[in-house]
Amino acid sequence: METKELGDAHKRLSRPQDPSLPTIPIPTAINLKRKERSFSIDLQTPRKYGEEQYLREVGGEQLWEGYEYWGTLTQDKVEYELCSKEHGAVKRMFKKCGASRGRKELKALCNLRHAHIIQVQESFLADNTIYLGLEYCRLRLADALCVPLSSEHIQAIAYDVFDAIKYLHSQNIVHQRVSAISVRFGSSYANIVIADFELAESFDNPAPNTDLEGLGRLLIDCMNGTISPHHTAEFVRQERRANRVFGLINPERWSGNKVLMDFLDDLYSLSRPVEQKFAKIVS
Repeated sequence: METKELGDAHKRLSRPQDPSLPTIPIPTAINLKRKERSFSIDLQTPRKYGEEQYLREVGGEQLWEGYEYWGTLTQDKVEYELCSKEHGAVKRMFKKCGASRGRKELKALCNLRHAHIIQVQESFLADNTIYLGLEYCRLRLADALCVPLSSEHIQAIAYDVFDAIKYLHSQNIVHQRVSAISVRFGSSYANIVIADFELAESFDNPAPNTDLEGLGRLLIDCMNGTISPHHTAEFVRQERRANRVFGLINPERWSGNKVLMDFLDDLYSLSRPVEQKFAKIVS
Protein backbone atom coordinates (compact mmCIF):
# COMPACT_ATOMS: atom_id res chain seq x y z
CA MET A 1 0.00 0.00 0.00
CA GLU A 2 1.30 3.44 -0.90
CA THR A 3 2.22 5.80 1.88
CA LYS A 4 0.41 9.13 2.10
CA GLU A 5 3.57 10.95 1.00
CA LEU A 6 3.95 8.76 -2.09
CA GLY A 7 0.28 9.19 -2.95
CA ASP A 8 0.58 12.95 -2.68
CA ALA A 9 3.65 12.86 -4.92
CA HIS A 10 1.70 10.97 -7.58
CA LYS A 11 -1.01 13.61 -7.47
CA ARG A 12 1.57 16.28 -8.25
CA LEU A 13 2.87 14.50 -11.33
CA SER A 14 1.70 16.01 -14.61
CA ARG A 15 -0.38 13.71 -16.75
CA PRO A 16 1.18 12.63 -20.06
CA GLN A 17 -0.40 14.14 -23.17
CA ASP A 18 -0.45 12.82 -26.71
CA PRO A 19 1.82 15.25 -28.63
CA SER A 20 -0.08 14.55 -31.86
CA LEU A 21 -3.28 16.07 -30.46
CA PRO A 22 -3.90 19.77 -31.16
CA THR A 23 -3.82 22.08 -28.18
CA ILE A 24 -6.86 24.32 -27.92
CA PRO A 25 -6.35 27.21 -25.48
CA ILE A 26 -9.57 27.05 -23.44
CA PRO A 27 -9.70 29.60 -20.62
CA THR A 28 -9.90 28.28 -17.11
CA ALA A 29 -13.16 28.46 -15.22
CA ILE A 30 -11.49 30.74 -12.67
CA ASN A 31 -10.55 33.26 -15.37
CA LEU A 32 -13.96 33.07 -16.97
CA LYS A 33 -15.79 33.53 -13.69
CA ARG A 34 -13.78 36.42 -12.36
CA LYS A 35 -15.99 39.43 -11.79
CA GLU A 36 -13.41 42.18 -12.21
CA ARG A 37 -11.79 42.56 -15.59
CA SER A 38 -9.45 45.22 -16.91
CA PHE A 39 -10.48 46.61 -20.29
CA SER A 40 -8.54 48.76 -22.70
CA ILE A 41 -11.76 50.45 -23.86
CA ASP A 42 -12.89 53.73 -22.34
CA LEU A 43 -16.49 52.99 -21.37
CA GLN A 44 -17.02 56.16 -19.34
CA THR A 45 -17.24 58.77 -22.11
CA PRO A 46 -19.62 57.85 -24.94
CA ARG A 47 -18.45 59.30 -28.24
CA LYS A 48 -19.97 59.07 -31.69
CA TYR A 49 -17.76 57.97 -34.56
CA GLY A 50 -18.41 57.78 -38.25
CA GLU A 51 -17.03 55.00 -40.42
CA GLU A 52 -14.57 57.50 -41.92
CA GLN A 53 -12.73 57.43 -38.57
CA TYR A 54 -11.81 53.80 -39.21
CA LEU A 55 -11.73 53.41 -43.00
CA ARG A 56 -8.75 54.47 -45.11
CA GLU A 57 -8.59 54.14 -48.88
CA VAL A 58 -5.26 52.76 -50.11
CA GLY A 59 -3.76 51.42 -53.30
CA GLY A 60 -3.28 47.68 -53.61
CA GLU A 61 0.49 47.98 -53.27
CA GLN A 62 0.10 49.93 -49.99
CA LEU A 63 -2.35 47.51 -48.37
CA TRP A 64 0.00 45.84 -45.88
CA GLU A 65 2.52 48.66 -45.62
CA GLY A 66 3.95 48.66 -42.09
CA TYR A 67 2.58 45.19 -41.36
CA GLU A 68 4.16 41.77 -41.29
CA TYR A 69 1.72 39.73 -43.37
CA TRP A 70 1.14 36.20 -42.00
CA GLY A 71 -1.36 34.72 -44.44
CA THR A 72 -5.06 34.03 -45.01
CA LEU A 73 -7.46 32.25 -42.65
CA THR A 74 -10.70 30.96 -44.21
CA GLN A 75 -13.68 30.22 -41.96
CA ASP A 76 -17.08 29.37 -43.48
CA LYS A 77 -16.03 30.85 -46.85
CA VAL A 78 -15.04 34.15 -45.19
CA GLU A 79 -11.40 35.18 -45.61
CA TYR A 80 -9.37 36.87 -42.87
CA GLU A 81 -5.94 38.35 -43.54
CA LEU A 82 -3.69 37.90 -40.49
CA CYS A 83 -0.96 40.47 -39.81
CA SER A 84 1.16 42.00 -37.09
CA LYS A 85 3.25 45.11 -36.60
CA GLU A 86 5.63 46.56 -34.04
CA HIS A 87 7.54 43.27 -33.96
CA GLY A 88 4.43 41.24 -33.15
CA ALA A 89 3.26 43.45 -30.29
CA VAL A 90 0.14 44.41 -32.28
CA LYS A 91 -1.83 41.69 -34.05
CA ARG A 92 -4.65 42.34 -36.49
CA MET A 93 -7.29 40.25 -38.21
CA PHE A 94 -8.69 41.84 -41.38
CA LYS A 95 -12.05 40.51 -42.56
CA LYS A 96 -12.28 40.65 -46.35
CA CYS A 97 -15.69 41.97 -47.46
CA GLY A 98 -17.39 43.48 -50.47
CA ALA A 99 -17.66 47.26 -50.22
CA SER A 100 -21.38 47.48 -49.36
CA ARG A 101 -21.36 44.58 -46.89
CA GLY A 102 -18.17 45.82 -45.25
CA ARG A 103 -19.55 49.34 -44.85
CA LYS A 104 -22.71 47.96 -43.23
CA GLU A 105 -20.74 45.96 -40.66
CA LEU A 106 -18.36 48.85 -40.03
CA LYS A 107 -21.29 51.20 -39.47
CA ALA A 108 -22.80 48.75 -36.96
CA LEU A 109 -19.54 48.32 -35.03
CA CYS A 110 -17.92 51.74 -35.01
CA ASN A 111 -20.01 53.12 -32.12
CA LEU A 112 -20.33 49.97 -30.01
CA ARG A 113 -18.20 49.96 -26.84
CA HIS A 114 -18.53 46.81 -24.78
CA ALA A 115 -16.03 44.34 -23.36
CA HIS A 116 -17.79 41.37 -24.99
CA ILE A 117 -18.36 42.87 -28.44
CA ILE A 118 -15.57 42.69 -31.00
CA GLN A 119 -13.78 46.00 -31.54
CA VAL A 120 -13.14 47.45 -34.97
CA GLN A 121 -9.77 49.09 -35.54
CA GLU A 122 -8.15 50.57 -38.65
CA SER A 123 -9.70 49.28 -41.88
CA PHE A 124 -8.78 49.64 -45.54
CA LEU A 125 -10.67 50.11 -48.79
CA ALA A 126 -8.73 48.79 -51.78
CA ASP A 127 -10.08 47.90 -55.24
CA ASN A 128 -13.73 47.99 -54.06
CA THR A 129 -12.91 45.55 -51.25
CA ILE A 130 -13.02 46.45 -47.57
CA TYR A 131 -10.53 44.87 -45.19
CA LEU A 132 -12.30 45.27 -41.86
CA GLY A 133 -9.63 45.56 -39.16
CA LEU A 134 -10.75 43.65 -36.06
CA GLU A 135 -9.15 42.78 -32.76
CA TYR A 136 -7.25 39.50 -33.10
CA CYS A 137 -9.58 36.64 -32.14
CA ARG A 138 -9.26 33.84 -34.68
CA LEU A 139 -10.63 31.05 -32.43
CA ARG A 140 -14.42 30.65 -32.50
CA LEU A 141 -16.38 29.01 -29.73
CA ALA A 142 -17.48 26.41 -32.30
CA ASP A 143 -13.83 25.42 -32.81
CA ALA A 144 -13.51 24.58 -29.11
CA LEU A 145 -16.56 22.35 -28.77
CA CYS A 146 -14.39 19.24 -29.21
CA VAL A 147 -13.15 19.95 -25.67
CA PRO A 148 -15.77 19.09 -22.99
CA LEU A 149 -16.93 22.24 -21.22
CA SER A 150 -17.91 22.15 -17.57
CA SER A 151 -21.10 23.74 -16.25
CA GLU A 152 -18.92 26.51 -14.77
CA HIS A 153 -17.48 27.30 -18.22
CA ILE A 154 -20.93 27.30 -19.80
CA GLN A 155 -22.48 29.50 -17.13
CA ALA A 156 -19.62 31.99 -17.49
CA ILE A 157 -20.07 32.07 -21.28
CA ALA A 158 -23.82 32.55 -20.77
CA TYR A 159 -23.20 35.46 -18.40
CA ASP A 160 -20.84 37.30 -20.77
CA VAL A 161 -22.89 36.80 -23.95
CA PHE A 162 -26.11 37.75 -22.13
CA ASP A 163 -24.41 40.94 -20.93
CA ALA A 164 -23.37 41.81 -24.50
CA ILE A 165 -26.88 41.14 -25.86
CA LYS A 166 -28.35 43.32 -23.12
CA TYR A 167 -26.01 46.14 -24.17
CA LEU A 168 -26.97 45.74 -27.85
CA HIS A 169 -30.65 45.97 -26.98
CA SER A 170 -29.97 49.13 -24.97
CA GLN A 171 -28.66 50.54 -28.27
CA ASN A 172 -31.78 49.25 -30.11
CA ILE A 173 -29.68 46.77 -32.10
CA VAL A 174 -30.45 43.12 -32.74
CA HIS A 175 -27.49 40.99 -33.87
CA GLN A 176 -29.62 38.20 -35.46
CA ARG A 177 -26.78 35.65 -35.66
CA VAL A 178 -25.71 34.92 -32.08
CA SER A 179 -24.25 31.41 -32.19
CA ALA A 180 -21.16 29.34 -31.39
CA ILE A 181 -19.82 30.49 -34.78
CA SER A 182 -20.24 34.24 -34.21
CA VAL A 183 -18.87 34.15 -30.63
CA ARG A 184 -15.06 34.19 -30.46
CA PHE A 185 -12.32 33.98 -27.86
CA GLY A 186 -10.38 37.21 -27.46
CA SER A 187 -6.62 37.43 -27.71
CA SER A 188 -6.25 36.65 -24.00
CA TYR A 189 -8.57 33.59 -24.28
CA ALA A 190 -10.09 34.68 -20.95
CA ASN A 191 -12.54 37.02 -22.67
CA ILE A 192 -15.16 36.19 -25.28
CA VAL A 193 -16.71 38.57 -27.82
CA ILE A 194 -19.64 38.59 -30.23
CA ALA A 195 -18.54 39.13 -33.84
CA ASP A 196 -20.11 38.97 -37.35
CA PHE A 197 -22.37 42.04 -37.39
CA GLU A 198 -23.15 42.05 -41.12
CA LEU A 199 -26.84 41.20 -40.47
CA ALA A 200 -27.30 43.46 -37.44
CA GLU A 201 -30.34 45.75 -37.61
CA SER A 202 -31.97 48.42 -35.50
CA PHE A 203 -35.40 47.60 -34.08
CA ASP A 204 -38.47 49.32 -32.70
CA ASN A 205 -40.13 48.21 -29.48
CA PRO A 206 -41.13 45.63 -28.47
CA ALA A 207 -37.64 44.14 -28.59
CA PRO A 208 -37.35 40.82 -30.48
CA ASN A 209 -36.34 37.63 -28.65
CA THR A 210 -34.04 36.59 -31.54
CA ASP A 211 -30.69 37.14 -29.83
CA LEU A 212 -31.74 35.45 -26.58
CA GLU A 213 -32.90 32.42 -28.57
CA GLY A 214 -29.51 32.48 -30.31
CA LEU A 215 -27.83 32.42 -26.91
CA GLY A 216 -30.00 29.45 -25.94
CA ARG A 217 -28.93 27.53 -29.02
CA LEU A 218 -25.28 28.43 -28.32
CA LEU A 219 -25.56 27.01 -24.80
CA ILE A 220 -27.24 23.81 -26.03
CA ASP A 221 -24.38 23.37 -28.52
CA CYS A 222 -21.89 23.81 -25.66
CA MET A 223 -23.74 21.23 -23.56
CA ASN A 224 -23.92 18.77 -26.48
CA GLY A 225 -20.31 19.40 -27.53
CA THR A 226 -21.31 19.86 -31.17
CA ILE A 227 -23.20 22.22 -33.48
CA SER A 228 -26.85 21.16 -33.75
CA PRO A 229 -28.22 22.65 -37.01
CA HIS A 230 -31.81 21.47 -36.40
CA HIS A 231 -32.09 23.14 -32.99
CA THR A 232 -34.31 26.02 -34.05
CA ALA A 233 -36.26 27.94 -31.41
CA GLU A 234 -39.48 26.17 -32.39
CA PHE A 235 -37.80 22.75 -32.19
CA VAL A 236 -36.60 23.49 -28.65
CA ARG A 237 -40.06 24.66 -27.59
CA GLN A 238 -41.61 21.49 -29.01
CA GLU A 239 -39.10 19.41 -27.07
CA ARG A 240 -40.06 21.20 -23.86
CA ARG A 241 -43.78 20.75 -24.53
CA ALA A 242 -43.09 17.02 -24.97
CA ASN A 243 -41.24 17.06 -21.61
CA ARG A 244 -37.88 16.47 -23.29
CA VAL A 245 -34.85 18.46 -22.16
CA PHE A 246 -34.11 20.86 -25.02
CA GLY A 247 -33.02 17.99 -27.29
CA LEU A 248 -29.84 17.47 -25.27
CA ILE A 249 -27.74 14.44 -26.21
CA ASN A 250 -26.99 13.59 -22.57
CA PRO A 251 -29.70 15.29 -20.48
CA GLU A 252 -28.85 13.31 -17.33
CA ARG A 253 -25.50 15.12 -17.09
CA TRP A 254 -27.23 18.48 -16.73
CA SER A 255 -30.37 17.54 -14.81
CA GLY A 256 -28.85 18.62 -11.50
CA ASN A 257 -27.95 22.13 -12.73
CA LYS A 258 -31.22 23.90 -11.99
CA VAL A 259 -29.80 27.40 -12.53
CA LEU A 260 -28.66 26.63 -16.08
CA MET A 261 -31.86 24.75 -16.99
CA ASP A 262 -34.12 27.54 -15.68
CA PHE A 263 -32.01 30.10 -17.54
CA LEU A 264 -32.45 28.16 -20.80
CA ASP A 265 -36.19 27.91 -20.21
CA ASP A 266 -36.41 31.66 -19.76
CA LEU A 267 -34.40 32.42 -22.91
CA TYR A 268 -36.97 30.58 -25.02
CA SER A 269 -40.02 31.72 -23.05
CA LEU A 270 -42.58 33.80 -24.95
CA SER A 271 -44.57 34.63 -21.83
CA ARG A 272 -42.01 37.11 -20.45
CA PRO A 273 -41.15 40.25 -22.48
CA VAL A 274 -37.50 40.69 -23.38
CA GLU A 275 -37.25 43.84 -21.26
CA GLN A 276 -38.25 41.85 -18.17
CA LYS A 277 -35.65 39.17 -18.96
CA PHE A 278 -32.93 41.83 -19.06
CA ALA A 279 -34.21 43.49 -15.88
CA LYS A 280 -34.14 40.29 -13.83
CA ILE A 281 -32.37 37.07 -14.81
CA VAL A 282 -34.19 33.91 -13.77
CA SER A 283 -32.12 32.09 -11.13
